[in-house]
Amino acid sequence: MGHQVGRKRLQMRLVSSFCLCFASAPCFAAGDGLSLDAAIEAGRQNNPEIRPLKLLVEAASAKRWESISGHMPQVSASASHLFSAKYADVGLLFGGQPYVFPSAYPQTNIEIMASWTLFDGLGTWNQYQASVLEYEAAQLDLASAQFRCAETVRIKFYQALAAQELAAVAQQNIETLENHLSLVRASEQAGTGTRVDVLRLQAQLEEARAEQLLADDNVFIAKRNLGDAMGLEESPQELAGSLPIPEEATFLSYLRLKVSDRTDF
Repeated sequence: MGHQVGRKRLQMRLVSSFCLCFASAPCFAAGDGLSLDAAIEAGRQNNPEIRPLKLLVEAASAKRWESISGHMPQVSASASHLFSAKYADVGLLFGGQPYVFPSAYPQTNIEIMASWTLFDGLGTWNQYQASVLEYEAAQLDLASAQFRCAETVRIKFYQALAAQELAAVAQQNIETLENHLSLVRASEQAGTGTRVDVLRLQAQLEEARAEQLLADDNVFIAKRNLGDAMGLEESPQELAGSLPIPEEATFLSYLRLKVSDRTDF
């Protein structure tokens, strides 16, 4: 009875896993697979935090030139023209005779002004230094956001790659148990084996199949998390690469670096 209940649960698990995998549409073609560098690049392009920071860096770079404009020569020009004018009359006496003349003033005026600030109490220089610091701060914010995005994608990628390899190991375990089960059944028919050995391998095979379903679910969840970290609506299908094995010498030398030399602080 317990074996039948376990088989029914296993069948339900198979149906749910099949439906889950069928509902997910891969966004990468099955070929060499998605590499770590491609995943990091896609994550940086789709990250909503990095795009405005790039614009802030460009704005801060332009602001440096704007701040030094206070010491640059400035030239301004203006022009005006009167299309209709009424002149006032001016009375003059010439030889005892009064004469009336219209008062004259220009109808078109053109003004050109030039200025050059020689000293403003170091206000422009301080403003320029502040703009340089703002530009460096914007660059550091962008580098920090790119670093966080890259490390998040890196961790999710290795988690998905590890889950993918564990699923392959689970499949290999099932194939090995199936081969052993066929040998034990042949031994039972030949009279050299017992029914207990067959039941024991069948129980191990059912447990291995349940572990395979769990491994497949972990692969789907890990790839879904990787797709979210990359800013994609769909999960990558296949991953290419190998799990990193840190070298002890490099790892210890990295830990001995100063805090100011660590890009993750």
